Amino acid sequence: MSVIVVTTCSDTKRFPVAAEMRARELRAGNLRELLEQWRSRRAKAQPVAEARRVYGGRSFQEADKASQAGHADFYIISAGYGLVSASDQIASYSATLVPASEDFVGRSISSGFSHNDWWSGIQSTGSPTPLADLVRATPAALILFGLSSRYLPMVRSDLNSLPDRDLARVRIAGLGLAKLADDRLRGLMLPYDGRLDGPDSPIRGTRSDFASRALRHFVDSGLAKRGSIREHSNAVLAALSSWRDPVVHARQTKTDDEIMRVIERHWSRIEGKSGRGLRYLRDVENIACEQGRFAGLFRRVAEGMSQ
Repeated sequence: MSVIVVTTCSDTKRFPVAAEMRARELRAGNLRELLEQWRSRRAKAQPVAEARRVYGGRSFQEADKASQAGHADFYIISAGYGLVSASDQIASYSATLVPASEDFVGRSISSGFSHNDWWSGIQSTGSPTPLADLVRATPAALILFGLSSRYLPMVRSDLNSLPDRDLARVRIAGLGLAKLADDRLRGLMLPYDGRLDGPDSPIRGTRSDFASRALRHFVDSGLAKRGSIREHSNAVLAALSSWRDPVVHARQTKTDDEIMRVIERHWSRIEGKSGRGLRYLRDVENIACEQGRFAGLFRRVAEGMSQ
């Protein structure tokens, strides 16, 4: 059975982003108007590289490694491009589903933001259900999705448009997704849990890269083969059975300004990288900071240092 790996895009880009390809530059309007603006800008933008080379960050890298280990086709769920193949040529851009970001795609929408409507309207192909199209077009493949709580609501309707016989070949990895899924999708979730970050795990990381690391473990462990969701779930549970839960650290709380000063002070040490900075903040400085909050603070520091 062949394998397809599908991950989400990342805020980190390896190429400079032109002002017109930042969602913050969109003029306020309704959803249809913003989609028209963004599609127009995207059509005029100059591609810089294959999608695989445009995205950075550990989460994306782990998903890429999973695809390579499984000799799998690799696709990206993008807030700016829709569904793209890793080999597609794309421009560098900044568009995200994180409400705290200046480039949140719903920031300039005057009439309320719908994840599903944005997903349907952003596709380059014109199809409102590209994931369902991909699954139907590959009847002999096992399709592995690494999703976050930001992206599942955007693609939920797309996946649910599949009939049961096709949906049965979908597997979903992610953290805290059960409460966001209906019964059909919940039944396709691989039972990875906190033990993936425990002392016995060979692939520990942060919450933001949990889904991709779970996919990589699933592929690297030889579990991505023909089988039912029950068989795959039992195989995951067996693999995790001897692993211990992670040690919970009591970390200090700091204000935004204090955290930003830590980032500035250790900018060289963390090599100007958000993921490395968050790990340093938590593991070395012993400071508590939610990943989304840290991303916003890191961005502010980076912008200040570039001026």
